Amino acid sequence: MIKSYIAKHKKSAAFSLVELLTAMTILVIIVLLMVTIFKDADRIWFTGSGRALSSTAGRAALNLISHDLQYAVADNILTFTARPDRYGINSYGFANDEICFVSLEQNPNPTNGLRTAREVHYWVRASTTRTGTYELVRGYYSSEIVNSPGSHCYFNRLWYAGSRPSANAVVAEDVAGLDFVAVTTNLAGAEVDVPLYNSALLGDQLPEYVDVYLELLSEVDADRATSLAYDVAEQRRFVEQKHRRFVTRVYFNNKYGYKQR
Repeated sequence: MIKSYIAKHKKSAAFSLVELLTAMTILVIIVLLMVTIFKDADRIWFTGSGRALSSTAGRAALNLISHDLQYAVADNILTFTARPDRYGINSYGFANDEICFVSLEQNPNPTNGLRTAREVHYWVRASTTRTGTYELVRGYYSSEIVNSPGSHCYFNRLWYAGSRPSANAVVAEDVAGLDFVAVTTNLAGAEVDVPLYNSALLGDQLPEYVDVYLELLSEVDADRATSLAYDVAEQRRFVEQKHRRFVTRVYFNNKYGYKQR
């Protein structure tokens, strides 16, 4: 009797094939769900990190541009200009601007009695490291202004039309747009946007202020935009949805030039 009881309960404790298959199916579903959750979490983290890096790069770029612009000068010798990019460079089909100006340096010993300054250029170019993307560049001439004067600001009012500086550095990557809007005041006292500002044609003065618009993509979104190059309309739509815009307004410390002390 005892043996038959044990045998009966041993038989009832075993799992049937159906039960095993059901358990394995549930386990597989749970594993797949966990994998999906971890993949989504990783994607969200990666996307958030990319946007955070893009935000940091955008703010840093605007700070540098603002610092340079604050010390810009313009008079009957030195020219300030903000205009559409001379080479027609665009980012994903969107036009870019460039800006060229003379910015004072903090050097107490000017060369040859000339005010110590740099010719500063900001423009957008195709990335030199990642095909299909764009980067914001800052270039400048400094010692060249006096060492090779013929084409530079103290001796040539069209200095900004020459070659771009070989001394340059990338300020921001994955650029979707760069715009400079110079604002001046007309005779009625109203503010007027000037799409192509040239101080030599506008009273040899700086504008009232300049609004700077910088649009950046995250690295992931920039690569995605590049992959959409076969469909221009879709690429533009994607960039318009994904770009982040950074804006600052810059007033000029030297707006009214120098006065006799």
